[in-house]
Amino acid sequence: MLESLRALLGLDACCSSSDRTAEEEIETKQKTTNVFAEEEMPDGKPAELADAASPLPDVTPTTVGAASSSDLNAGGETPASPTSPAAVTEIQEDFAMSQKASFASDLGESHVGSMCTTISVAEAVQEEELQLWDPPTQAPLADDQVVFDGLHARLKKAYAVLETMRTKVEADMIRGRKRAELATAAEQRELDFLSTSTMIRYLCQQEGNVDKAVKAMKDSLEWRKKTFKSELFLQDSPVPCCRACAKDPTSHCFLCVGTDAAGRYVVYSCAGRAANKTPEDGIEHMAAEMERLFQNSKMPGSITWIVDFAGFGFADCNPRTGVLAFPMFASHYPERFGQIVCLGLPYAFYPLYAAAGKIFDTATMQKVLILKGDKAWKRYGDAYWAHDPAMRNW
Repeated sequence: MLESLRALLGLDACCSSSDRTAEEEIETKQKTTNVFAEEEMPDGKPAELADAASPLPDVTPTTVGAASSSDLNAGGETPASPTSPAAVTEIQEDFAMSQKASFASDLGESHVGSMCTTISVAEAVQEEELQLWDPPTQAPLADDQVVFDGLHARLKKAYAVLETMRTKVEADMIRGRKRAELATAAEQRELDFLSTSTMIRYLCQQEGNVDKAVKAMKDSLEWRKKTFKSELFLQDSPVPCCRACAKDPTSHCFLCVGTDAAGRYVVYSCAGRAANKTPEDGIEHMAAEMERLFQNSKMPGSITWIVDFAGFGFADCNPRTGVLAFPMFASHYPERFGQIVCLGLPYAFYPLYAAAGKIFDTATMQKVLILKGDKAWKRYGDAYWAHDPAMRNW
């Protein structure tokens, strides 16, 4: 298990004294780091698992802690059935504990020449725990509970076959490569994409079908090679950038403004505010923002997309935008859209919305929410943004 995970994460092999006993290795690890400490949280979860529920890099204008599942579930709990969201959490915890046990066991194999240092193993365990997606089980609004339940049902299927998926990805796509040994930044980004959280998202997309998930990942990897070329990484940026916005910051309006009570990034967009109406440039901007938020698609999580139709005009009606955007988001950013909230949707778009219901699956259409009027907008804001006064006022 250690060798597989080290290959996935690309950790350097380094020396470990071959004459040290298993007890000395484990004792050294315990002194060096407390990553395996089972410090209990109020909800009974280990501290590190509780902290890994919604890892958010420091990239958003507003850094806000996501509400925990226990906070959102205040008001009573029901016994967990084998198919309930609680079962997903149990699978996630068992998976994380198995990784720890495997690392601790392998630390005792003192005659393995390519053993990582104690601190490298600890970092690897922490990194792997951050990859385990653990969204809240209860929706802030009862109307949205079906979306949360659907996600946890897909996650349950994904975690059940994750190890099988990992084996295939390592054999077919990683092929023993280690990040530290790769010569170019492009190769490193490719390996970053082949993370545990990526496997989970694609398994969710394919309802737990491993072969289809592996094929979808391969297709996305080819798309990424063609899309994220070196010229998008301006001034040696670790993530791609929008070239149009680098020249004119008013070119596009698709940006993260904070997080909601479900731990999702809140991304606001308004076509009427965008000076650049070229579809290809807009797609480049949206893809770059998604890569920025999720660290080249390495990390777990999702967004709430606020689509503001204020100022929407004829220049924003280019059908090519939809032709480019829908396949990109559906095929290459699975499970990234936790919810799509439409503000001020013109009546002319309602027939289009109805037609979309015949194209997209039920799970996708359930994520689309059309808010009509200030009262509906306030109700939504009170439920999802009460934790953040700045966003609530906005």
